[in-house]
Amino acid sequence: MAYVLIGLLCGITLFTLSSPPVFAQSVVSPVTTVTVGSAPQGIAYDYGKGEIFVANSGGDTVSMISDTGNVLEANITVGSNPSGVAYDSAKGEIFVANYGSNTTSVISDATNTVVATVGVGYSPTGLTYDSGRGEVFVANTNAGTVSAISDFTNTVVATVNVGHGPLGVAYDSGTGEVFVANYGSKTVSAISDANNSVVATFGVGPAPFGVAYDSRGEIFVTNSGGPAAAHVSGGNTVSVISDSANNVVSTINVGSEPLGVVCDSNGYVFVANAGSNTTSVISDTNNSVLATVNVGAAPYGIAYDLGKSEIFVTDTGVNITAAGSVTVLNDGAQRASTLSTTSSTSTSTTSRSTTSTSTTITTTTNKDSTTSSTASTSIISSGSSTTKSTVSSIASQGVSTTSFSITSTSRTSSSSSNARELTYAIIAIVLVAAMATAIIFFRKTSRRPGRPSFLRRH
Repeated sequence: MAYVLIGLLCGITLFTLSSPPVFAQSVVSPVTTVTVGSAPQGIAYDYGKGEIFVANSGGDTVSMISDTGNVLEANITVGSNPSGVAYDSAKGEIFVANYGSNTTSVISDATNTVVATVGVGYSPTGLTYDSGRGEVFVANTNAGTVSAISDFTNTVVATVNVGHGPLGVAYDSGTGEVFVANYGSKTVSAISDANNSVVATFGVGPAPFGVAYDSRGEIFVTNSGGPAAAHVSGGNTVSVISDSANNVVSTINVGSEPLGVVCDSNGYVFVANAGSNTTSVISDTNNSVLATVNVGAAPYGIAYDLGKSEIFVTDTGVNITAAGSVTVLNDGAQRASTLSTTSSTSTSTTSRSTTSTSTTITTTTNKDSTTSSTASTSIISSGSSTTKSTVSSIASQGVSTTSFSITSTSRTSSSSSNARELTYAIIAIVLVAAMATAIIFFRKTSRRPGRPSFLRRH
């Protein structure tokens, strides 16, 4: 009997210590909604400064928000109709694609001022930062090209022909390739950053918009199907491309008109569905939808704030001349883990230290700069007689929002991890003590004098 009890206790201990955090749909919920500038589109998280940048396409500005105080700290004037945003971690700069002026603005995150303006192709939209080459790739939607900008000289060093209407762009750090969603061609082009040439083209769903790189070696592409009025069959899906097999390995049904897409560091993919005002949460393990969360009107830009484990969704709204908003979501996996392991421990606010930040950059720099940069999104806003198509490229794993005032629960990966380890240690100690007590008890009772022989252990 003692051995059975010991076995059960050991099994419970091993199960507790080895079980991964369970994704809890109930904890993926809006933290707050923040009013931002007119028609917010591109978003980027600057993990070097802990800041969030958003392109306000209706106001020709970029807003900078500190994710420590969650307050708006600067408004920076850029070119006409800014759409895409990307963070260059090596230079500490923000690249902004100005759709209306055919330029890219370069902002220093040290001074929050424009330090350079680079001429690119016609109607630049999505951007991504290639940390392996120190280059920024810009999709020129109405030119059918991608411009490669050197972040050392801030000049265009190559122009690559791709499909029709390129929008979303993502950098794959595992293969050194840049993936481009060609809205008008129903394809994705893979560009080698070694020679700036197209090395593969993949057929995906109709009207592909957003692209995101997952460190598992997969590319997630949102197939919007086009605006609701002219929706094409086969849309409302996400295509998953294997960068090793060079083919589409899965197609996932999501909400209506999916645009922005981003991967977090916990194995989940978030998709902004503009037509259904929701965000889909996908597991990158089995490529299935785990949750659907309501957000604001016409969401399309989306990014992941690694420092706070939060997802930011830009809500363009139905009136692109009015102020937009940003919905802030808890990262469900991180929050579920925190809730399950620290229920008896008060949450402490831990600021990112220089050491932890550099560790994060070392282990996830490529993913940070690619995942979100890749999560390029687009907005289709229809006026009375014209339809304007622009893309918001979700750059550098983060989100941007203007006039940010979030009720912050400053939760970091390190504090959650420490709390989890402490909880496991306490559980282990308690179970070991219980096992020892059980052994002593059964030994004493089995040797008690005067005990009837039929009760004794033989």
